Amino acid sequence: MANKCPECPDEGLPGWMGTFADMMTLLFAFFVLMFSMATMDPVKMAAFSDAQAEKKGGIADTKDDKKGGGKSTKEIKEQMEEFKQAGVTEIEGMPIDEYTEMAIEQAEEENKKKLNISEVRFEFQYIIEELDVQDSASVSTSPRGAALEIDGDLCFESGEVTMKPKLRTLLDESIDRIMTAENDLRSITVEGHTDSDWYPSGKLAKTYPTNWELSAARASEVVKYLILKGVNSSRLRASGFADQWPAEVPWNEMRSGNITPDVIAEKNSTPELKQKNRRIKIVIEP
Repeated sequence: MANKCPECPDEGLPGWMGTFADMMTLLFAFFVLMFSMATMDPVKMAAFSDAQAEKKGGIADTKDDKKGGGKSTKEIKEQMEEFKQAGVTEIEGMPIDEYTEMAIEQAEEENKKKLNISEVRFEFQYIIEELDVQDSASVSTSPRGAALEIDGDLCFESGEVTMKPKLRTLLDESIDRIMTAENDLRSITVEGHTDSDWYPSGKLAKTYPTNWELSAARASEVVKYLILKGVNSSRLRASGFADQWPAEVPWNEMRSGNITPDVIAEKNSTPELKQKNRRIKIVIEP
């Protein structure tokens, strides 16, 4: 009996070669990525960082064609300092110090442009986070516009109208980034608020007979400071609310007339609540 001819193998490569090829392709892509990241290119690194921040819901630049990339002066300086420490001496063919100066100049010009209300709110929030005062300041929007509310621990001592240094710093940042934009004629209302304490006798009573005068004086102090720093005076308005609008009471509730003496007393029942009520609120109208 003749021997049986062995079966011929299947045509083509064995099945495991497909998996092996996929694995090798992935390894190749991985090492190419590692190599590209090992080559320090500040421009590409910044763009990659911003893209990742945008995907994660963070603060990302949308001004890719600007040297400053939409960043603040402080951010640019910090980023360039990191590049220097990493050994970078040139960016886009320019010495890093020269590039830094140009980036800062263009960022300042970009920040002078008029912002819409949503951008105003975003910028206020960013200033608060940058100065690390999230526990003492907040941002909100209402039919009146975007508002920055600053608690008493940053503004004034009880019965005083002298601004604290931290309030001046916060105002300076807001002036530079928001309030001095070209062609921006929107009204800015500065509201002064007090706690429920009142001193019916003594030196204070002669100057501020009631909390109405005191709250108006606080708002006026802020307005005077804004004008001194270059904000268009025709845009500014000072309003005093005394203790009639406690902190954390919504605008519509206040306008409804439901803020009774009992509500005011409840909202001023502790030193912490009084401190929150001794505040300044800046509203940029639509």
